[in-house]
Amino acid sequence: MPTISASQWRENHSAKRFNPRVNADDGTEAGMPPGSGGFGGLSDTHAIIALLQYRDTISPVPIVPAAATLLIAFALSLALTRLAIWLGPRVGIVASPGGRRRHSRITSRLGALPLWGGFTGAVLLSQLFSVPTLDPSEPKRLLGLLLGGAFIFVVGLVDDKFELSSRPQFIAQAIAAGIAIAFTVFIERFTDPFTRAEVVLPGVIVVVISVLWFMGMTNTVNFLDGIDGLATSVAVVAATVTAIHMLREGQYSVALLPIALVGTLLGFLVFNLPPARIFLGGGALFLGFTLACVGIVAGAKVALLLLVMGLPIADVAWQIFDRARHGRSPVHGDRGHLHFRLADRGWSARRIVLLYVGTCAAFGVAALVSQPPLFKLITLIVLAVAVIVTLFLLSNRKESSTNPRMTERIRVDSWRNLFLPQAVIIKLMRMINIDFIRLEDYTSPIERQ
Repeated sequence: MPTISASQWRENHSAKRFNPRVNADDGTEAGMPPGSGGFGGLSDTHAIIALLQYRDTISPVPIVPAAATLLIAFALSLALTRLAIWLGPRVGIVASPGGRRRHSRITSRLGALPLWGGFTGAVLLSQLFSVPTLDPSEPKRLLGLLLGGAFIFVVGLVDDKFELSSRPQFIAQAIAAGIAIAFTVFIERFTDPFTRAEVVLPGVIVVVISVLWFMGMTNTVNFLDGIDGLATSVAVVAATVTAIHMLREGQYSVALLPIALVGTLLGFLVFNLPPARIFLGGGALFLGFTLACVGIVAGAKVALLLLVMGLPIADVAWQIFDRARHGRSPVHGDRGHLHFRLADRGWSARRIVLLYVGTCAAFGVAALVSQPPLFKLITLIVLAVAVIVTLFLLSNRKESSTNPRMTERIRVDSWRNLFLPQAVIIKLMRMINIDFIRLEDYTSPIERQ
């Protein structure tokens, strides 16, 4: 694809239009190619950032390439999904009735095939449109995304067939992250939400944070895949918000990546919405990795994705803590996630999907609205706290249902399990003369085992 360098652009435009103190990114910024020399105090990196803020100086939105990429991805995914539904039972990659999903029929788990095939095919074909790019390193990053995605796709297939334990899955996710980082898909800098100053991270920290970002997003999507159509629907919202942001910022060439992902997911959702005829399976790993990559390649709008995915991310964070406080492995699957708890309370799969989609879309709109980084940080914290409190209350209610006496008296045990030791709770209650039951009388079922 054609490349417009920062120096070429500077020769044709006046420096007076730009404010060197303005940073286009409100969260984190991908590692852009460093340059020398100044233009009104701007390096090549800042010239590119400034250029993205004035998209009127760039060519019009490439409507035809965007629409064609969306349709190609949709068609490829739809065809491959039908193939995967037919092929799954024949190669033994299926989910038997029951389990955490509580589905009623044998269902193919070969969702990795249409997701990888639809997205990769559409992205490769989209390069034929030769949409101009402002980043000379974009082809290199695209190669890193595709190679890392191909690797995690193969790992997903192996997991679907042989049901890998958590350790090899984590190792594979770290390797996939390493592939992306080797091709400069990493988080190099971010904007301090308090001072709005740009913070450049040292090399070791860059690698650590980038690996955590890749693995965190991959496992968030993987854990979210528990209700028909839930993970894919939320991913559609995340990819759509990312695409809108890229188009708005003038990043037309990389905008084709989330557009291809949206088309792929829509084609898959035709058969994945409840009642699903196919499950994501190992495709959840590929989907999570791809979202993480796109978030960085898209000018590293990690903060944007954190807001959109805030609900499932907070859910995963709570589950890790909740399992640890009960002495269980943080990676051991159970029905503690919010979507499972809502299903256990009688919510239909469609209602749960609508709740998640509506919440993620609302925060996606908030992320797109121009607000100070501090405001978005506060919004993310408020969302996380609200989700964790909701899950905590649902968790207490589930435990109290096993012992009716807890509904009549103060449930000291649940709060003790959250943060404070039992002796501290008893002392506090005695100090304010609150009647209490001996904690041993209603220890949780898990503790009695």
